[in-house]
Amino acid sequence: MLRDSMGTARGVEGVLVATAAAAPVAIRPEIQRMAQRLSSEPLGDVLDDLATDLDHPLGDLVVTALRLTSTTGGRRVREVLADLAAAAYAEAESHRRIAVARERPRAALKYTALVIGGFVGLLAIFSRRYLEPYDNAVGQVVLAAVGFYWAAGLWWMHRMGRSNPVPRYLTNAGGGAA
Repeated sequence: MLRDSMGTARGVEGVLVATAAAAPVAIRPEIQRMAQRLSSEPLGDVLDDLATDLDHPLGDLVVTALRLTSTTGGRRVREVLADLAAAAYAEAESHRRIAVARERPRAALKYTALVIGGFVGLLAIFSRRYLEPYDNAVGQVVLAAVGFYWAAGLWWMHRMGRSNPVPRYLTNAGGGAA
């Protein structure tokens, strides 16, 4: 929407206020708060706070494009915003695909843990004689070691399934927007 509204006589502030009501649901509160502040605060400060509120690398790029447009009258801002919109769509699509792809191994891991836990529970209930070697101190140490390796393996699988977020570039050492 920003791309289509740029180039009008409204200026950057007017375009931001005009498009705030129709912002995507995920970022609508931040955008509407930014639009309200534009009437009483300078654009640069509002854009800095918007970047902080959005807390996303693509938000940083949009804020940078808007800042350059407001200060230099960027003629190619429409193309930049179109490219950023395409990048945001591609990122959202890749996150969706990754989430779907991760669901099968996670479900298999849950079922495996449930089967193993159920098997150990059944052994404890119905076959106490089979577990007698674990009743002494050495057996408890061996059982603790096996439990530790299982827990470490499950933790490692969980850790491998996480993705690290892309760091933002519009932050200073204190953590606020630059």
